[in-house]
Amino acid sequence: MSVLVTGVRGGVGRLVADTLHARGEDVRGASSDPAGLTGAAFPVLPVDLRTARGLAAALDGVDRVFLYAAHDGADEIARLLREAGVERVVVLSSASVEIPGGEGIGGQHQAVEDAVRGYGGAWTFLRPGAFATNTLRWAPGVRHGRVALPYADAHVEPIHEADIADAAVAALTGAGHEGRAYFMTGGESLTQRRQVELIAAAAGRPVAVEDLDPEQWREQVAAFMPAPVADTLLGMWRGALDGPGRTDGTVRDITGATPRTFADWAADHADAFR
Repeated sequence: MSVLVTGVRGGVGRLVADTLHARGEDVRGASSDPAGLTGAAFPVLPVDLRTARGLAAALDGVDRVFLYAAHDGADEIARLLREAGVERVVVLSSASVEIPGGEGIGGQHQAVEDAVRGYGGAWTFLRPGAFATNTLRWAPGVRHGRVALPYADAHVEPIHEADIADAAVAALTGAGHEGRAYFMTGGESLTQRRQVELIAAAAGRPVAVEDLDPEQWREQVAAFMPAPVADTLLGMWRGALDGPGRTDGTVRDITGATPRTFADWAADHADAFR
């Protein structure tokens, strides 16, 4: 039987698929734009998760699925999972499902979770908080020596995408994760300002951090970020000014390994900031 990895062009999905393939699993990927993925050692099928177009064919012979689903296609996806007899689904969800102030993003992920919870097979929900990769949007500012941020002293618990992928692989291949929803964080709580400092150190260049008015930031991101997402992020940062946030041992519990630090992530991605 095979494992279908959706969202395989994304950082987490590609790591999941590559790791499973390296372990000898029969893997196939799914992407809305498979032509944009080069160098894959496994087949990549065209699937649009917003409409579930192509998913029925991709599920033929599949017993496990790593799912990065669009909320507007969730019910149809759940129906196709049930009809295909998929035994186990691991969903890349979001910590915003259970974080106060995360309702905008959280509601969309909750819709996916609700649909999958009722599909009839075993499920596991991975709920990571802030992805360390979110800081890639600072790259232009880092290159110019200046990053302006709303709530620069808000604490974040950034998680390395490789830790999320390792947890997904463990849940897809091991026992004991069925019916579990895992809140996932990195192993440390850092301010946004400290994150910039660590990126600057890894990139080998000085970077100043400046405070940015939240409304000005909202205007800057309006062209590519939906307003509910911007509102959620601002609310979460505003609520994280009082001190270090929640971290836990979920990554270690699932994978048996210590979570990678943000300094590790910055070193892994230093070229993106140079």
